[in-house]
Amino acid sequence: MLSMSPFISSPSDQDNAKFQILQSNPCPVIEFFSSPVFVWIIDDFWINLVFFVIGPIQFVNCLGNVLFQTGCSIYFLYISKSSVISIFTRHMQQRFFIGSVVQAAVPTTLIAIPYVVITVASATGEVTQAMTNLLFLLLGVHGIIESITIIMAHQCYRHSVYSILNGKRTSAG
Repeated sequence: MLSMSPFISSPSDQDNAKFQILQSNPCPVIEFFSSPVFVWIIDDFWINLVFFVIGPIQFVNCLGNVLFQTGCSIYFLYISKSSVISIFTRHMQQRFFIGSVVQAAVPTTLIAIPYVVITVASATGEVTQAMTNLLFLLLGVHGIIESITIIMAHQCYRHSVYSILNGKRTSAG
């Protein structure tokens, strides 16, 4: 989204921009008045362009890259059986690949859900403060869920955490 920043002029009169926001949202949170607030976009054309054109284009670009890399990995790990590496190495690479997919999919889904919900709510004009708070809470627990996912997805981390919780020391090698 920030790639469009040079083309979008932010309102020079920030106080007037805040008053325009107050017209569409007459009951903002207290931080709207007590903290410094920067209004990035106030024009409906640019807001719609960023949320409904630029955002989906960047999403499709990222999705295409992920699908291409995933397809190549699946091909070389599961379909094209090469005798250059041992069966044990291939098995370790496959386990790492599955762990990496899980490690990336869970947090990405956790980020995608609020983005989709807020985009649809913005399009229909149904954004509420309670919805916004809930979505930001979900974004806030992203780090915790990502850490738990990493621990659960990779066997070496699971064993390390298990040994720490049981009070056993593991060697570094």
